[in-house]
Amino acid sequence: MDAIQTTEIKKQKLYRPAPPCLVYVKNLIDVSPNLRRITFVGEDVSNFPEFCPGAHIKVFLPLPHQTSPVLPTITSKGNTWENRDEKPLIRTYSVRKIRTHLQEIDIEFVLHGDNSPASSFAENAKSGDIIGLSRPSGPDPMVPSVENFYMVGDLTALPAIAAMLEVMPSHAKGHIWLSVLSEKDRIPLIKPEGVNLTYYVNNDKQLIEDVMQFDFSTHNVHHWIAGEENLVVPLRKFLLKERKIKKTNMYAIPYWRLDLKEEDYHQTRHDIMDQV
Repeated sequence: MDAIQTTEIKKQKLYRPAPPCLVYVKNLIDVSPNLRRITFVGEDVSNFPEFCPGAHIKVFLPLPHQTSPVLPTITSKGNTWENRDEKPLIRTYSVRKIRTHLQEIDIEFVLHGDNSPASSFAENAKSGDIIGLSRPSGPDPMVPSVENFYMVGDLTALPAIAAMLEVMPSHAKGHIWLSVLSEKDRIPLIKPEGVNLTYYVNNDKQLIEDVMQFDFSTHNVHHWIAGEENLVVPLRKFLLKERKIKKTNMYAIPYWRLDLKEEDYHQTRHDIMDQV
């Protein structure tokens, strides 16, 4: 990351309050058989921070009888809907890339059929379809100024990791462990030469064992872990308790749990992150 990017990140805080906005599907690209990148366009995207790779973003999906979601109004209590029956389906995703000068944002969706609202939307999306987006949020900056990066994620975390790798300083070092669903998900990533990448296809057990046996640097370091609970929690506990990693040097969040919808998992996720 060069000095100009660093300056821009400092200028563009992620937490600036802003109401959600409507965006339109512009085009779609299948990054792999299980990962679809959708480019959305909307004039309010020009107000998003340009540099927020991997930041969280809320996706507001229209209800089955709607062509466009009903967006909330912002009050002192947060997002509110005058008619609760019109509240859209809300899911959390990661920013893959933003091009504010083109009013475009890329979000990548894991495809797993019609058994979830976001996957169903992505499977069936076409040009002109409308959704809502919140302003990006999350750790600020997403990529801290350190030398050594260690990242673990599954396919749901791959877009965030890919985005952060692209803006790491060229001299960065470290290792990335990624769990994917098929050999075709082993996509090449743009990354610093000193950062190594290992893919695992449906083998989280081996991934966890390899991470626990890895000889981590302890100086000027950042750990980043995200994905399904059974991948994130054991590694988070190991790094905190066995390796004595400080929470200030770690971002570790379970994005999801196999048996729960996002709205049902919200409090459990926060309880996990509050644990020492």
